[in-house]
Amino acid sequence: MKSKICVGCKKEFNTNKYNKKYCSEKCRKECYQKDYWEKRKLDKCVICGFPYFTDRHHIIKKTEWGSNSDENCVLLCKNHHVMADSLYFCDLMKSLIKKKTGKVGEKLSKADTIFLKNEIVSNILEDNPKTFDDNLSENSWLFNYERNIMISRGDFYSRLQKSDTSLNNKNLNKIGSKQKWLVQK
Repeated sequence: MKSKICVGCKKEFNTNKYNKKYCSEKCRKECYQKDYWEKRKLDKCVICGFPYFTDRHHIIKKTEWGSNSDENCVLLCKNHHVMADSLYFCDLMKSLIKKKTGKVGEKLSKADTIFLKNEIVSNILEDNPKTFDDNLSENSWLFNYERNIMISRGDFYSRLQKSDTSLNNKNLNKIGSKQKWLVQK
């Protein structure tokens, strides 16, 4: 038997299990409950303070090239998140968020935006090699459709993390002829 110190109550106890951290089941439950509620204190809706079932809301939406940084994200309860995403209440919710937190949102950097646009165009060209240039513009239905697919798959920000987004001459030379117009704009 080995002598160990309990993580919860800091008392010494004897055990023959190598991975046992708590002296009793009661001590383990108390420790987990305390940790749970300490973590949940931070997860409150910034508008009403509701502590359960909060969602991460992007002040500037992903479809508008909003970043995934803490400056652009706030925690909202389900009701306020639906209101913030609705067309009718979005301006009111943005002003409430600004009033409560001081955050106004943050867009992606120009290099990140260009990189993501080129990724979207390359996905379009990969699926449809004979696509016309009109369908590659940011306002086309095909471009928006492909961007929404990337967002729904959770692939939007992960592509930025995997890549080097600094656009230097080496990166510009790798971009295809149909994609170069995005970089030039």
